Amino acid sequence: MPGENIKSRLMMNGGDVWSLVTGIMKKDGVLGFYAGYSACCLRDIPFTLFQLALYDVFKQLFINVKTSYTSKGAVDESLSQGEEIFCAAMTGGVTGFLSAPNDLLKTKLMVDGHLYNGLFDCIAKTVRTENGGLNPMALLDGAAARVAWLAPYCAIYLPVYDIMKKRVERSNGLLTKKFFGLP
Repeated sequence: MPGENIKSRLMMNGGDVWSLVTGIMKKDGVLGFYAGYSACCLRDIPFTLFQLALYDVFKQLFINVKTSYTSKGAVDESLSQGEEIFCAAMTGGVTGFLSAPNDLLKTKLMVDGHLYNGLFDCIAKTVRTENGGLNPMALLDGAAARVAWLAPYCAIYLPVYDIMKKRVERSNGLLTKKFFGLP
């Protein structure tokens, strides 16, 4: 959490790491590094849930589409590495877009938390326009950048996660026994 906080503040305000760290300590103490923690959980928990679920859904959809175009007979229900990477990139893009409002709110609360009286005030001030109207699309500010970051990230992360998960499953628990001393 402190690393996320420092990164967000540097992105919004610039400066150098040492000045920022000492400034946070002087102004808010150690708890200053945890500003926006609840908003960070609001972003990360749904993102991870959607990410893992959607990855499996996209892979199954890809298999269904793939098998519908093959002739009847032996059907290969596995995906090539390229197909898995494609599904993972789609997953990153979709989950990045869906969690963009949560990421925006998290960043605002971390960087300029003193301007808001909690999450709902941050939402209200974000969607309110200068003339008093509402612009809910303001919650998607930065969504394209988030998608551009998460699509390639997930294209790497999720297939590697799958490979490691399969290796652990094939090891029949040997890794767990060896590293954690379990019976």
